[in-house]
This record gives sequence, C-alpha cells and structure tokens, in this order.
Amino acid sequence: MGNVASMSTIHKRIKDLREKLGLSMEQLAERVPVSWQTVQQWENGKTAPKRARLEAVAKALNTTSEYLAVGAAKHLGADEFVAVRHLGVRLSAGHGKTFLSEDEKSRLLFRADFLRTAGVSPEQTVSVSVKGAGMEPLIPDGATVLVNRAATSIINGQVYAFLQNDEVRVKRLHRGNGGFITRSENGVGKPDPRQDFEDSKIEIIGRVFWVGFRL
Repeated sequence: MGNVASMSTIHKRIKDLREKLGLSMEQLAERVPVSWQTVQQWENGKTAPKRARLEAVAKALNTTSEYLAVGAAKHLGADEFVAVRHLGVRLSAGHGKTFLSEDEKSRLLFRADFLRTAGVSPEQTVSVSVKGAGMEPLIPDGATVLVNRAATSIINGQVYAFLQNDEVRVKRLHRGNGGFITRSENGVGKPDPRQDFEDSKIEIIGRVFWVGFRL
C-alpha cells in the first residue's frame, strides 16, 4: 500500500538512470538514503518507492518524481539525457585547492537539449565541486558547476576554472597588462590581491556555464 506507479515500469527507470549515472546500488542507496537491498528490490520489481521516498530517489538520480512515476509518456525518456563526467577535483573560490587529479568519480545526467542550447558538447563538459565563498552569492560554497573545456579563450568578465601554481580556482577573468586579472563575486568587482598573472602562470581549464546547489 502507498506505492506509486506500476512496479513493472518504475523499477526499469530507476535501474536505467542509475546505470547511466555510473552508480552502484550501494551508491544510490547512500544518496537516498536506504539500504542497498531496498534499491535491489526496487529494480527487480518486488517493491517500488513510496510517495514519501520518491522525491529523494528522483533527486539522487537527477530526474523528477513525475518521470519516475509515469515515464516518457509525458516526460523525457532516459535516451534524451546525457551523462556528464564528475571529476574528483574541487575548484576553489577562495585561496585555492591543490590540483590532485582528474579521475572520474561519477556521472550526472543532463538533458541533451539543454547542452545543445548552451552550445557545448557532452564530450567537452565536466562537472566539479566548488569549495570556498569567494564567488558567493553567484556560486555558493559546495555548489556543483559545469565547465565547457572547449571554451578556453577569455571573454572578459566570464567565469572560468583555471589552474594557477598547481591550484585549481574558479573566478571571473579579465585580460590586462599582458596577463590575467581575477575577480571574486563577493569582492564588489574589485580585483583579487594577486590580480595580475602572466600567461605562462595560468592554464585555462574551461568556462563555467551552469551552477547547481542544494537549498
């Protein structure tokens, strides 16, 4: 009692989205949170998420509860989503964070038409987490951003992820004096203390074009 939608369809949508995100049953279970055995029962059709749990499952799978409940008849199907790599490196909006690696940690699903409208390709798009309050309120501490790795030419005032002295940072960039000037969002447009960098001291990773965060 209390279950929603047909278990013969909802379980397949949960499994398909989980696999497209590259998540194990245990990883999905941690996101909800439930036991991995519960996720297994959802996917093999023995049970389905109750209404109180459905929204949490949808959020963990980067979809909507409506899609899980009714499928593609009224909503986009799983084949209209693309999986974007989420890298194991944290961008810093404050004092910088040591650049550790670009190991893929997981994948996030985004609508294919959203990426097309943004003018980016899935292959050149990565998501990373931001640490620090330097870009608040535009990019809160802990937010996830999408980075277009094909966009490495500086457009003054746009937000970029860049590597500087083995630190990965996310700031607004401007060209100036033969190098770059960085500006934080909460600095009221003032240049950062280390404002001027030569080209050889900075490596552009890509332009930030989307931000998402938990309320």
